[in-house]
Amino acid sequence: MLRSLEAEIGTELVQEILIADQSNESGIYDQRDRVAKLKKKLTTINSSTTKNLLSLADYRVKKSVWIIGGDGWAYDIGDGGLDHVLASGKNVNILVLDTEVYSNTGGQMSKSTPRGAVAKFAAGGKPRPKKDLALLAVSYGNVYVARVAMGANDSQTVQAFIISVAFNFSLLGAYWASVYLQKEEPPMRVVHIMKYSELSPPPSITDTRQAVSAQIAVSAAVKPSIGIPVPVPDALVDPEQTIATQTELSQIVSPRTGEGQGNGQTQVVASESDLNFQIEDEGPPPDFVPFEKPPVVIKRVEPVYPELARKAGIEGKVFVKVWIDKHGKVKDVVVIKSTVEMFNAPAIAAAKQWKFTPAMMKLGPVDVWSTLTFSFEMRSRTKKGFAQNN
Repeated sequence: MLRSLEAEIGTELVQEILIADQSNESGIYDQRDRVAKLKKKLTTINSSTTKNLLSLADYRVKKSVWIIGGDGWAYDIGDGGLDHVLASGKNVNILVLDTEVYSNTGGQMSKSTPRGAVAKFAAGGKPRPKKDLALLAVSYGNVYVARVAMGANDSQTVQAFIISVAFNFSLLGAYWASVYLQKEEPPMRVVHIMKYSELSPPPSITDTRQAVSAQIAVSAAVKPSIGIPVPVPDALVDPEQTIATQTELSQIVSPRTGEGQGNGQTQVVASESDLNFQIEDEGPPPDFVPFEKPPVVIKRVEPVYPELARKAGIEGKVFVKVWIDKHGKVKDVVVIKSTVEMFNAPAIAAAKQWKFTPAMMKLGPVDVWSTLTFSFEMRSRTKKGFAQNN
């Protein structure tokens, strides 16, 4: 009918309506504006064809069709009809409000009730497991399936609804939750491991200065708990046994240091390769590390826009902090905040490929944390995200 009225309506408007891209929300809004213009022009044309087209014009706008029902319908009474809809491949969405009992008849056990749950007709716990409706839907291969706990994570629930609309067919199972349990993260423990080169040299045994002794407050004399010295008869003492004095010990030449003079100065005894040991990783730096020269980006990698988000027209931002080591490489990435969870993985993958010049202090490069912002916006045909170094 549009083709037959192309001369009265206008060729440009007819072509735009027929080939409109409605794969995302902005495309649907544009199509609604075109249909509104079409309906306005049809009211000025008096014919039976225009009247029929005016009654059908709203169907040129893509609609999201939803079938909503409870678990008693989806799992039991209406299971056969639901299976026919799943097998049809029609562009519809199904929302199952799963309470895991027959809520409308008093809370009796149903096929949706999990094993061991106590309900009416199952006072000792249901003996059989819950029917896996999601597995049935997935077996068709062209159905998007999502499970959400309504009231537990609103962001995840909205995200599942948006993706469902983007797919040609979807099954969304919604489980009611009243309490959102969050796992407590284990406390962070920072252990600093010093290198042997950072240790000060030991005191010389030939130094005649009086060593400073630590003053320890003792309330009373403490008897030794292990071993009590006893006198030894002179007949049992070996006359050839002697104990080296401090002077004799200082004259012993070390097999590695060569001719040590015992003057208390630092002396290289061996290289790290000779000692045959590995220095363990010092771990991530603290949140604040002072530096004189900040790290500078020398390689930037933009994140890839997820295909699901592109089809659904989803936009968002991900804020991450990156651990930049002394060589300017990114050793770890931590998500600080994210508006859409599905953007976390591409943001982390892109951040790990960034390279920097190391942060500098007086003594050399230091490990630091730096923040990055990855923005995912549908502002171009490439549909890629872009990053900002904060």
